[in-house]
Amino acid sequence: MAERYYLGADGGGTKTTVRVSDSKGKIVAEVVGGSINFYSEGMERARENMANIIAELKVNNPDIEIYSAFIGMSALYKRATEKECADFFTGVIDAPYAFMDSDLFIALEAMGLEGECAVMICGTGSMIAGRKKDGSIIVKGGYGYILGDEGSGYNLGLAGIKRGVAAFEGAKSPTALVDAIREYYKVEDLHELIDIFYDPPMERSAIADFARVVFKCAESGDEAAIELVKFEAEEAALTAAALLREFDEPISLGVYGGMFQHHKIYTDFFTDKLNSIIATKEIKLLPMPPVNGAILAALRESGTEITDEILNNLKEAK
Repeated sequence: MAERYYLGADGGGTKTTVRVSDSKGKIVAEVVGGSINFYSEGMERARENMANIIAELKVNNPDIEIYSAFIGMSALYKRATEKECADFFTGVIDAPYAFMDSDLFIALEAMGLEGECAVMICGTGSMIAGRKKDGSIIVKGGYGYILGDEGSGYNLGLAGIKRGVAAFEGAKSPTALVDAIREYYKVEDLHELIDIFYDPPMERSAIADFARVVFKCAESGDEAAIELVKFEAEEAALTAAALLREFDEPISLGVYGGMFQHHKIYTDFFTDKLNSIIATKEIKLLPMPPVNGAILAALRESGTEITDEILNNLKEAK
């Protein structure tokens, strides 16, 4: 029998990561392309972006025929209907099995666990999702940068800039953030930031990028930066605790996103605060990226038995 291939896609707000595995969960191809969020991009543009990804995939892997495809995307909050799948997949991905669900669903799949578990994602934005025994998914957070995004890169980046401006004005105590802002934005007088931020309005992702500067100051011992990191990490922990209270027993919590993956100081503050509020079975970095969780779902939904070999291969492919 010819080898069967399984496609997983993580469709975020700005980009889409697609990976393909064989029947043992070994990754054989990866392509990154444009957003397939059909709410923000429109169905025509989303399908076009996905078609371009598949075309690039085929150029380097002409013999791959997809047996099962599973797409997780930020446009959805639950399993897509047959019509939604047909509208998106027809003429783009030709596979016997094709499914779509939320990006949170594939993040939960990436835990590699059966039954109850939860995943907290803190990147540019933030939210947490948990899977109940009956398979239903509950969510806390996710209100966006105006109403929420507790513990996010955006919140920390903006807080760092505001704290630096306050110190520059003399309204708050001195901090290394002032010189860090000067260097990062190539300004001497922080009044120059007004044009940079408002004309035109700065993109949310660009503000979130400044979070890494705040982390650098914190890791160098700057007290103001440390307090900002601590505050955002603890805000994320409060949101996580709100979700974990929905479960009758302690469960495993996976954490993912740049705030957790690259900054131990943030993870430590988050873990300490959460442990002081509520018990968990464990808190750990997500053992595989969400795109691999999508592959796992593609395998499972097509009737493949999920073996330890498959899980190990997907966990090894970071």
